[in-house]
Amino acid sequence: MQPFRAKQAELGAEWYFAPNSLLNAAVFYKDIESFVTLVTTAQVVDQVSFQVTVPGNGNGAKVKGFEVGYRQSFDNWLPAPFDGLGVQTSFNYTESDANYTNTVANVSFGLEGLSKYSYSLVGFYEKYGISARAAYTYRDNFLQVASGRNGEPEYFDAYGQLDLSLSYDVGSHFTVFADAINLNSAKEFIYSVSENRTKEYRQTGRRVSAGVRVRF
Repeated sequence: MQPFRAKQAELGAEWYFAPNSLLNAAVFYKDIESFVTLVTTAQVVDQVSFQVTVPGNGNGAKVKGFEVGYRQSFDNWLPAPFDGLGVQTSFNYTESDANYTNTVANVSFGLEGLSKYSYSLVGFYEKYGISARAAYTYRDNFLQVASGRNGEPEYFDAYGQLDLSLSYDVGSHFTVFADAINLNSAKEFIYSVSENRTKEYRQTGRRVSAGVRVRF
Protein backbone atom coordinates (compact mmCIF):
# COMPACT_ATOMS: atom_id res chain seq x y z
CA MET A 1 0.00 0.00 0.00
CA GLN A 2 1.34 3.41 -0.99
CA PRO A 3 1.57 6.32 1.50
CA PHE A 4 0.08 9.77 1.01
CA ARG A 5 1.98 11.57 -1.75
CA ALA A 6 1.14 15.08 -2.93
CA LYS A 7 2.43 18.14 -4.71
CA GLN A 8 1.04 21.34 -3.28
CA ALA A 9 1.29 25.10 -3.54
CA GLU A 10 -0.01 27.84 -1.28
CA LEU A 11 0.03 31.62 -1.50
CA GLY A 12 -0.85 33.76 1.49
CA ALA A 13 -0.75 37.32 2.79
CA GLU A 14 -0.97 38.83 6.27
CA TRP A 15 -1.70 42.39 7.35
CA TYR A 16 -0.99 43.47 10.92
CA PHE A 17 -3.15 46.58 10.84
CA ALA A 18 -2.94 47.27 14.60
CA PRO A 19 -1.16 45.85 17.67
CA ASN A 20 -2.33 42.28 18.34
CA SER A 21 -4.57 42.48 15.25
CA LEU A 22 -4.37 40.60 11.98
CA LEU A 23 -6.07 40.06 8.63
CA ASN A 24 -4.89 37.06 6.64
CA ALA A 25 -5.85 35.25 3.46
CA ALA A 26 -4.47 32.30 1.53
CA VAL A 27 -5.24 30.17 -1.53
CA PHE A 28 -4.05 26.60 -1.93
CA TYR A 29 -3.91 23.76 -4.43
CA LYS A 30 -2.92 20.14 -3.85
CA ASP A 31 -2.38 17.38 -6.39
CA ILE A 32 -2.54 14.17 -4.39
CA GLU A 33 -0.99 11.25 -6.23
CA SER A 34 -1.95 8.56 -3.72
CA PHE A 35 -3.91 8.41 -0.50
CA VAL A 36 -5.15 5.79 1.95
CA THR A 37 -8.84 4.93 2.06
CA LEU A 38 -11.11 1.93 2.68
CA VAL A 39 -11.69 -0.48 -0.20
CA THR A 40 -14.60 -2.95 -0.28
CA THR A 41 -14.32 -6.03 -2.50
CA ALA A 42 -16.15 -9.33 -2.83
CA GLN A 43 -14.21 -12.33 -1.54
CA VAL A 44 -15.26 -15.97 -1.59
CA VAL A 45 -14.55 -18.05 1.52
CA ASP A 46 -15.71 -21.70 1.58
CA GLN A 47 -17.92 -21.01 -1.46
CA VAL A 48 -19.63 -18.11 0.36
CA SER A 49 -19.26 -14.56 -0.99
CA PHE A 50 -18.46 -11.80 1.53
CA GLN A 51 -18.05 -8.06 1.17
CA VAL A 52 -14.66 -7.35 2.78
CA THR A 53 -13.51 -3.82 3.64
CA VAL A 54 -9.80 -3.19 4.16
CA PRO A 55 -7.43 -0.20 3.86
CA GLY A 56 -6.26 0.47 0.33
CA ASN A 57 -5.15 3.22 -2.05
CA GLY A 58 -7.21 5.78 -3.89
CA ASN A 59 -6.21 6.73 -7.43
CA GLY A 60 -5.45 10.40 -6.79
CA ALA A 61 -7.26 13.58 -5.83
CA LYS A 62 -7.30 17.31 -6.41
CA VAL A 63 -7.91 19.80 -3.59
CA LYS A 64 -8.20 23.57 -3.94
CA GLY A 65 -9.68 26.44 -1.98
CA PHE A 66 -9.02 29.48 0.13
CA GLU A 67 -9.07 30.62 3.75
CA VAL A 68 -9.47 34.03 5.36
CA GLY A 69 -9.00 35.08 8.95
CA TYR A 70 -9.43 38.08 11.21
CA ARG A 71 -8.19 38.76 14.73
CA GLN A 72 -8.38 41.96 16.74
CA SER A 73 -7.72 42.95 20.32
CA PHE A 74 -9.58 46.05 21.48
CA ASP A 75 -7.01 47.18 24.07
CA ASN A 76 -6.53 50.48 22.22
CA TRP A 77 -10.22 50.96 21.41
CA LEU A 78 -12.15 50.39 24.62
CA PRO A 79 -11.78 51.86 28.11
CA ALA A 80 -10.85 49.71 31.11
CA PRO A 81 -11.93 47.14 32.10
CA PHE A 82 -13.27 46.28 28.61
CA ASP A 83 -9.90 46.74 26.91
CA GLY A 84 -9.14 43.06 27.40
CA LEU A 85 -11.80 42.06 24.89
CA GLY A 86 -11.05 40.67 21.46
CA VAL A 87 -12.44 38.60 18.59
CA GLN A 88 -11.04 36.05 16.19
CA THR A 89 -12.71 34.49 13.15
CA SER A 90 -11.75 32.24 10.27
CA PHE A 91 -13.48 30.87 7.18
CA ASN A 92 -12.38 28.07 4.88
CA TYR A 93 -13.71 27.01 1.47
CA THR A 94 -12.45 23.75 -0.05
CA GLU A 95 -13.24 21.91 -3.26
CA SER A 96 -11.99 18.39 -3.83
CA ASP A 97 -12.37 15.62 -6.36
CA ALA A 98 -11.01 12.17 -5.55
CA ASN A 99 -10.80 8.94 -7.51
CA TYR A 100 -11.59 5.84 -5.48
CA THR A 101 -10.91 2.34 -6.71
CA ASN A 102 -14.31 0.68 -6.36
CA THR A 103 -17.03 3.30 -6.11
CA VAL A 104 -20.16 3.33 -8.26
CA ALA A 105 -19.38 4.14 -11.91
CA ASN A 106 -19.89 7.73 -13.06
CA VAL A 107 -20.25 8.98 -9.46
CA SER A 108 -17.68 11.47 -8.18
CA PHE A 109 -16.80 12.18 -4.57
CA GLY A 110 -14.70 14.69 -2.71
CA LEU A 111 -11.77 13.63 -0.58
CA GLU A 112 -12.77 11.91 2.64
CA GLY A 113 -12.89 14.12 5.72
CA LEU A 114 -13.00 17.47 3.87
CA SER A 115 -15.93 19.84 4.35
CA LYS A 116 -16.72 22.36 1.64
CA TYR A 117 -17.36 25.11 4.21
CA SER A 118 -16.02 25.53 7.72
CA TYR A 119 -15.64 28.50 10.03
CA SER A 120 -14.94 29.50 13.61
CA LEU A 121 -16.08 32.46 15.73
CA VAL A 122 -14.17 33.27 18.91
CA GLY A 123 -14.61 35.95 21.53
CA PHE A 124 -12.02 36.34 24.28
CA TYR A 125 -11.03 38.45 27.28
CA GLU A 126 -7.52 38.60 28.72
CA LYS A 127 -6.66 41.01 31.52
CA TYR A 128 -6.17 41.20 35.30
CA GLY A 129 -5.14 37.55 35.36
CA ILE A 130 -8.44 36.55 33.76
CA SER A 131 -8.55 34.51 30.57
CA ALA A 132 -11.99 33.81 29.12
CA ARG A 133 -12.85 32.33 25.75
CA ALA A 134 -16.05 31.40 23.90
CA ALA A 135 -15.58 29.55 20.62
CA TYR A 136 -18.10 28.25 18.08
CA THR A 137 -16.78 25.99 15.33
CA TYR A 138 -18.80 24.71 12.36
CA ARG A 139 -18.14 22.42 9.45
CA ASP A 140 -20.37 21.48 6.54
CA ASN A 141 -21.31 17.87 5.88
CA PHE A 142 -18.53 15.75 4.42
CA LEU A 143 -17.76 12.33 3.00
CA GLN A 144 -16.56 10.11 5.82
CA VAL A 145 -16.02 6.89 3.86
CA ALA A 146 -16.33 6.55 0.08
CA SER A 147 -16.75 2.78 0.23
CA GLY A 148 -18.22 1.75 3.56
CA ARG A 149 -20.58 -1.05 4.46
CA ASN A 150 -21.67 -2.92 1.31
CA GLY A 151 -19.44 -0.57 -0.69
CA GLU A 152 -21.77 2.41 -0.14
CA PRO A 153 -20.61 5.97 0.67
CA GLU A 154 -21.12 7.27 4.21
CA TYR A 155 -21.47 10.94 5.16
CA PHE A 156 -21.05 12.96 8.35
CA ASP A 157 -23.76 15.62 8.67
CA ALA A 158 -22.99 19.30 9.30
CA TYR A 159 -21.79 19.91 12.85
CA GLY A 160 -21.39 23.01 15.04
CA GLN A 161 -20.03 23.08 18.59
CA LEU A 162 -19.81 25.76 21.29
CA ASP A 163 -16.98 25.62 23.84
CA LEU A 164 -16.26 27.91 26.81
CA SER A 165 -13.19 28.27 28.99
CA LEU A 166 -12.37 30.48 31.97
CA SER A 167 -9.26 30.75 34.11
CA TYR A 168 -7.86 33.09 36.76
CA ASP A 169 -4.26 33.42 37.93
CA VAL A 170 -4.08 33.39 41.71
CA GLY A 171 -0.60 34.80 42.13
CA SER A 172 2.30 33.59 40.02
CA HIS A 173 2.04 29.88 40.86
CA PHE A 174 -1.65 28.98 40.90
CA THR A 175 -4.39 29.11 38.26
CA VAL A 176 -7.99 28.01 38.77
CA PHE A 177 -9.91 27.05 35.65
CA ALA A 178 -13.22 25.75 34.33
CA ASP A 179 -13.98 24.39 30.85
CA ALA A 180 -17.28 23.57 29.15
CA ILE A 181 -17.12 21.45 26.00
CA ASN A 182 -20.03 21.10 23.55
CA LEU A 183 -22.18 23.48 25.59
CA ASN A 184 -24.90 23.42 22.92
CA SER A 185 -25.06 19.60 23.17
CA ALA A 186 -24.52 19.17 19.42
CA LYS A 187 -25.41 15.80 17.89
CA GLU A 188 -23.33 13.69 15.51
CA PHE A 189 -25.26 12.16 12.60
CA ILE A 190 -23.72 9.75 10.11
CA TYR A 191 -25.76 8.41 7.20
CA SER A 192 -25.28 6.14 4.20
CA VAL A 193 -26.05 7.40 0.67
CA SER A 194 -28.94 9.66 1.79
CA GLU A 195 -30.10 11.27 5.04
CA ASN A 196 -33.01 8.85 5.46
CA ARG A 197 -30.55 5.96 5.86
CA THR A 198 -29.14 6.55 9.34
CA LYS A 199 -25.93 4.73 10.17
CA GLU A 200 -24.96 6.35 13.49
CA TYR A 201 -26.57 8.95 15.72
CA ARG A 202 -24.66 10.14 18.78
CA GLN A 203 -25.24 12.73 21.46
CA THR A 204 -22.31 12.94 23.84
CA GLY A 205 -23.80 15.88 25.75
CA ARG A 206 -22.01 18.66 27.59
CA ARG A 207 -18.74 18.09 29.41
CA VAL A 208 -17.70 20.41 32.22
CA SER A 209 -14.40 20.25 34.09
CA ALA A 210 -12.68 22.43 36.71
CA GLY A 211 -9.42 22.34 38.54
CA VAL A 212 -6.25 24.04 39.71
CA ARG A 213 -2.95 24.30 37.87
CA VAL A 214 0.26 24.67 39.86
CA ARG A 215 3.49 26.12 38.43
CA PHE A 216 6.82 25.64 40.22
